[in-house]
Amino acid sequence: EKLKMEYGDIAKDQIEFVTLPAEKILDKFKENNFDLIVCWASVHHFHDVDEAYRNISRACKPGGKLVILDQFMPEPIREFWTRASTIHDPTTIRHYTYNEYMGLLAENKFAARCVFPFKHKDNLDNWLSSIGDDETRIALRNQIVGLEVTKKNLLSIREVKGEWEFQYDAFVLLAVKED
Repeated sequence: EKLKMEYGDIAKDQIEFVTLPAEKILDKFKENNFDLIVCWASVHHFHDVDEAYRNISRACKPGGKLVILDQFMPEPIREFWTRASTIHDPTTIRHYTYNEYMGLLAENKFAARCVFPFKHKDNLDNWLSSIGDDETRIALRNQIVGLEVTKKNLLSIREVKGEWEFQYDAFVLLAVKED
């Protein structure tokens, strides 16, 4: 309704926002259906990343665009951060390295055109606050704060004025489906 108010009937006829598992996109839509597919902070939640990318590729028209906004983790910290993220948000499945993202794109006929990396900054205690179990939250906090220096540096974990901050690598990526 908000789009209709801002853009009139054209929005109703040309724009549809749908949230569904990427693995199931072809259950609802036909092949070569989309000019644009956006995965917003979701790839690390895909249950079967290979199936999801295959289906995204099949649902996207040749020459269509895929926009991904997500985070990537360097290999030395990826497994630990996946475990920590799964405790923080049980829907997290796996974090990927930058090279893994590029490989998944290439395997599924997408060519990366633009990648805009950025650092996502967060406060550790705010990030942990969604964990309802105090014992789990405290144990995870202690594990993160107690990481060896090289791993801490990969997430830029540091104490600033008595509070722990961290940041991780994120990106916005534009890829085009090859013919």
